[in-house]
Amino acid sequence: MSVPIIPKYYFFTNGVGFDNNKLLSFEKALRCAGCERFNLVSVSSVLPPNCIELTKEQGICKLKSGEIVFCVQSRISTQIKNQSVSAVVSSITSPNKDYGYFIEFENDRKPFIKNIMEGISLTYRFMASKEGITHNKPKINDDDILIAKQKYKIEHDGESKFYDKKDTDVLISVGKDMIGEYMVKWNAISANNSGKMKWMTVLALAIFIIT
Repeated sequence: MSVPIIPKYYFFTNGVGFDNNKLLSFEKALRCAGCERFNLVSVSSVLPPNCIELTKEQGICKLKSGEIVFCVQSRISTQIKNQSVSAVVSSITSPNKDYGYFIEFENDRKPFIKNIMEGISLTYRFMASKEGITHNKPKINDDDILIAKQKYKIEHDGESKFYDKKDTDVLISVGKDMIGEYMVKWNAISANNSGKMKWMTVLALAIFIIT
């Protein structure tokens, strides 16, 4: 008899990577996110009942190198100089926590905060369609969405260094809010391609932990 594979925990992480090769820019984004040691398998976006959120540090400690790890992944790459791109993973949980959803959203046109709000709105509309809610335009106060400029340790030409504003703008927003009786959480990253390397990849992830 097969044993159901149902995650007990999850955590959010994100990263950005630069390289003259698109695939290597993705690999460096994984390193930045701390997930390069795992075999990631993207899954559709159901949040299991009573799945507990951990910090990134707590979650990574529970995983082993080479492990097959399920995740919800938002990923976008660009080779256009000075283009900003965003990746967002957001979640919503039913009031009694018996189920929920993740939504992935990426964009290369709108401002970062608009992309976060679009991801949150899409997540809510997904739940609304399940719950039969007709007023499916959530009220989102963008003052509650905190955005921080981030210094990121990123590999560049084989060397690790901290990127700050003079190299590239990296914006991070990880937060949560109540929309009615539903808990919504988001993990979002935006970066600007300085053009120093040909490709830039940004990614946002929700990583599942089975045991």
